[in-house]
Amino acid sequence: MEKQYRYPIEFVKHYYISVIGGFSPELDRREVGINRDAIQYNTELVGYHDTVILRRVRGGKIKPFFMKRPYTLIPLDEQTPASVEKSRSGEVVLSEKLLDELEKKNIIRNPYMTPCIGEEILINSTVTKLLNERWLERMAAKYFGRVN
Repeated sequence: MEKQYRYPIEFVKHYYISVIGGFSPELDRREVGINRDAIQYNTELVGYHDTVILRRVRGGKIKPFFMKRPYTLIPLDEQTPASVEKSRSGEVVLSEKLLDELEKKNIIRNPYMTPCIGEEILINSTVTKLLNERWLERMAAKYFGRVN
């Protein structure tokens, strides 16, 4: 029998909801991890290929699209044991380096803005789906004529 994963939940095409499962030293600052099997069964995302943008569901600051940080999606498995333990049901795992960076910034501004385990998070994968080379070529051709 196939294991069921609670997260991520797709609620609109290329948009998913999950919760923060924890923070890991195995991930780089610009990486976000989700259980490999949860990605496979619950999403159309492709690990190591897709770029996602994260946003807090509650209390997140709304920024223009071009100012948001992109993260590389890392499928978590037995090669990342500390991380996969925090994503048993498909929860999002963030980098400890990112947490340290956010804590330093938020100590002065707003200590309540640091992400917490169990907090709901929006995963936006439209960056990869829309902003690929073909899209860029079409836009360049449309506005500047044929590009060689």
